[in-house]
Amino acid sequence: MGMYDYINGEQIKCFYNPIFQKEYGLWHSGGSLISYNNGDKLPLKSLFYNYSSNLGILDITNLSDRKYILHIIKDGRVFKTVSDKDLVDSDLNGVNSFINYYGIKLNLKSKTDILNFMNDKEKFETYLKSIRKNANSILSNLNKSIKCSRKLKNKKANVFEFIKEEDIQKSSLIGYNLDKLNSEKANLMKDEQLLDELRKIVLERIEIEHKMAFKQYDEEDTKCTELINPLKEQFNERWILNDNYKEELFGELLTCFTGFLDCNGDVLEDKKDDFKSCIKKFFELIDEDDNIVSNYIHWQSKDDKKYKLELEQLLNDNFIKGLKSNLE
Repeated sequence: MGMYDYINGEQIKCFYNPIFQKEYGLWHSGGSLISYNNGDKLPLKSLFYNYSSNLGILDITNLSDRKYILHIIKDGRVFKTVSDKDLVDSDLNGVNSFINYYGIKLNLKSKTDILNFMNDKEKFETYLKSIRKNANSILSNLNKSIKCSRKLKNKKANVFEFIKEEDIQKSSLIGYNLDKLNSEKANLMKDEQLLDELRKIVLERIEIEHKMAFKQYDEEDTKCTELINPLKEQFNERWILNDNYKEELFGELLTCFTGFLDCNGDVLEDKKDDFKSCIKKFFELIDEDDNIVSNYIHWQSKDDKKYKLELEQLLNDNFIKGLKSNLE
């Protein structure tokens, strides 16, 4: 079961939890199965996200009867949840930031912006479907063929369901056609040696088809990507705010590796590999950006001088050096 939280009975995944595993890297759990209703205080701040206390959470996921719903947060508490049909401009008074279902920051300020965002998204997705139509068709046929191959590898499967004319001409039944094969199928199915021969021929043909289909799909997928990426960049540039990506990643890794420590600050025995791998990613980020620690502290604390001092004391040079010694 996927993890998430609820606001007024609607699923959301913006209050997520980062998880790190050596095998899979960094990934997220969508929430903690907590239900929030009007008047409830929300966890708008963590080590890895920092949402406004006056916020709009736009949900456009799988809503068959509505274009969208908007959770309106004021002064850190759930104010109300409205659908596209019921939202009025005054509902957004005081709202100074918007995120989506997953917590991604959106460049929205008004109901008009929401409508324009929805229209742009619909146009982009329609175009995406049209240019990926051929690639998706190749992939669909390939998946069907793979299922046939798996089924045919079972000797109990009826090989005659999969035979083509070209397979017959490669077998000891050369000279037969599909009509003759089917007319004599009852007797031919009694010949185990023939069935094994036909099964091998059909599987070899399917394997060749798979290789050709994979090549076709890769070529088509590359073409689609070349067309899609510029449009995706344009869409994201207009509607997605990604200004604190590194700070959020820093906080996620910080949260993960501290979670591998016991109450004495020692690494849990069964988490040593995960811990070391996580630390490695942490220092890759630090090496990539010399200012990441100070930027993270500023992003987290802003005007809170007390919290800023606490973070500076926690993330000092000695802490960083001590942490790095785990990689030696």
